Amino acid sequence: MEKKNLILGILIFGSLWGAVEATLGGVLHRVLLHFPYTGAIMFSIAAFILVAARRSYGKPGAITAMGFVAASFKLLNLLFFVSPCIFHPMLAIIVEAMAIDLVLSISERSSKLSKLSKLSKLKTPDCLLGILMGSIGTLASAFVLYIPPVRGVPPLISSSTVFLTFLSINVIGCAITVPLAFKFGSPIDFQRKSATANIFVIAICWMVGALSILLI
Repeated sequence: MEKKNLILGILIFGSLWGAVEATLGGVLHRVLLHFPYTGAIMFSIAAFILVAARRSYGKPGAITAMGFVAASFKLLNLLFFVSPCIFHPMLAIIVEAMAIDLVLSISERSSKLSKLSKLSKLKTPDCLLGILMGSIGTLASAFVLYIPPVRGVPPLISSSTVFLTFLSINVIGCAITVPLAFKFGSPIDFQRKSATANIFVIAICWMVGALSILLI
């Protein structure tokens, strides 16, 4: 039963993240056409969703699985013949999920060790976790952009000024959203919801994502 709840959580939170990427991400890319920092804004929002998800599903690897679900929304671009350029966006989402998963897993492990050693004061502050996530997320984004094929030099790695600005936005954004997720993101047991309700939520996320890709 616990495994079933975990799978539901992965599907629902992953679909929610994918829908947010398709809607808000699409709007930002459309409105801020030559603004190279939309990825940093979206990463901060993703950090909020995934940290909140981690409060319900603390199993290492769950957030990475959510990243694969969210990345699959990019396949809708191929389905609707919107854009064939989906490799890097999909990979970026997965790598960012892995980065957040890694930071939280290390933090949780260090917290457990500190409790065993009766050193509770060693608990990592939520704000510091956000800073770490923002930093690693920026490095992950830069890493993905180095993987071919890439047309020209991507804005993020075109200059140190752009990279440092991207890093600053990521760090500041995550330093705000991560503590908020820990404070307001209460654990959710989707297994207590009806199967119809869970399927409805997932279906709505995919419908919203599909419509956003078609209309934005």
